[in-house]
Parts: sequence; structure tokens; C-alpha cells
Amino acid sequence: GAAWRDVFGYLPQEFGFYPEFTVKNYLEYMAALKGLTKTDTKKRIHDLLELLTLSEVKNKKIAKLSGGMKRRLALARALLAVSDAVALDEPFTGMDPETLQKAAALIRERGGGKNVLLATHDRDAIAALGWPVIQLAE
Repeated sequence: GAAWRDVFGYLPQEFGFYPEFTVKNYLEYMAALKGLTKTDTKKRIHDLLELLTLSEVKNKKIAKLSGGMKRRLALARALLAVSDAVALDEPFTGMDPETLQKAAALIRERGGGKNVLLATHDRDAIAALGWPVIQLAE
């Protein structure tokens, strides 16, 4: 419940949004649910929008975004609050190589010293992170 939301960031493979929200409004709403201060909210949203190349669409309704942009928005949501643990399921789906590199750097930065569980079949993404691969199944 509420206790987990304070310590856990999560990006599911399938995710839902409020389609009438703009990108910025959605992240502000999620930051409020996480209990972030207004100062932290403003800085973190700005940084995430820049790093995930969403700044140009920050005032666009989520319903109008491409699949790749929605995936980047979901990653921004998962990394919005500084969490003790982050679970990311296929976070790089639909990302071009340049955005993948930026997202990988962001996960390394935000995940440093934290518990990060990353589920993906994309070996290039894992290589971009520079993390060891643990293959559980073929």
C-alpha cells in the first residue's frame, strides 16, 4: 500500500495513463502522490523531461503521444521520486539509440546505490547500462 509507494519505483511493461492529462501535469500529479515538495517536483520534472527528450511535448495531452513517448513518460514516472528500489519491465521499448543511451545514463544515475531490477530481452540495452546480465530463461 502506501508504505511501498514511498520506497518503490515501478515501470510495468503495460501501463496506464490519464489520457487527458498533459505530460507535465501527469508528472506533477504523480509527484504529489509521492509527497515531493514543489521545489523538488519542479527540478526533477525539468531534468527528466530534458533527459528523456520530452520537453517539447510537456504541454501535449498524453493521448496524443506516440508509443515511444509514452514509454519514456512511464520511465520518468518510475524515476520521479528517489526510491530505495526500482523495478523496470522493458523500459527501453520503442526508444531510438540516442534516447536509449540517455535513459540508460539516467537509470545508472538514479539507480546508483539502489536496488534496480530490470527485466528485458534487449541485450543492447543491458550493454548500454554496463551491468552484468543474469539470464534466467532462453
